[in-house]
Amino acid sequence: MKDKDSFGELLSLDKSSYGFLLLKDGKFIACNDKVIEMLGYQYKEEFLNLHPARLSPLLQPDGACSITKAHEMIQHCYDKGEHQFFWTHLRKDGEEFVCEITLTKIFMDAEPMVHVRWSEI
Repeated sequence: MKDKDSFGELLSLDKSSYGFLLLKDGKFIACNDKVIEMLGYQYKEEFLNLHPARLSPLLQPDGACSITKAHEMIQHCYDKGEHQFFWTHLRKDGEEFVCEITLTKIFMDAEPMVHVRWSEI
């Protein structure tokens, strides 16, 4: 696995206006500073190693269960290489916010994972 500095390079600069994360085995393993700001957390460690649905309301606006839909979106990315969609997340204080999400399948040390880009709407 790459070291923390390599993750930083892959996450496209901490000062970006987009949130960037890495998702492996269904859990966030790294992110840039913008994600922390968007979620209203003080430290990455508060939400890293969580499944994306744990940072989401129970249901998405279309009525789909967040955990089921998250699995479907991630699997679509693994199958097709990329996937773009809208997603409702929850800030630490419970406020909902919507992002345009882009998932891209990547490989690090021959291990598949997903590079995630959040653009708040």
